[in-house]
Amino acid sequence: MKKAFRAIVTGRVLGVDFRSRIQRKATSLGLTGFVRALPNCSLEVVAQGSEDKLKDLAKYLEVGPRGATVEKVTVDWDHPGTDEWRFTIRAGE
Repeated sequence: MKKAFRAIVTGRVLGVDFRSRIQRKATSLGLTGFVRALPNCSLEVVAQGSEDKLKDLAKYLEVGPRGATVEKVTVDWDHPGTDEWRFTIRAGE
């Protein structure tokens, strides 16, 4: 059964290759969805797939790549699924 979440990641998360690393991690987990930068310099991640794989991605969001400083990750598990067929990086808002 597929589940989905929308996560907001705040902190020093731009300019540190975080979006591409999230894309790679999500793709390796077989998830679909997207990541994009928001105007307030945070990241939005919308992902869909199996619950255990989504939990793996959520754990990764709390750490991030070297150079990132994750201050907070807010995950909304009630977020509706995405119609994406792969995991992409979208242009920011």
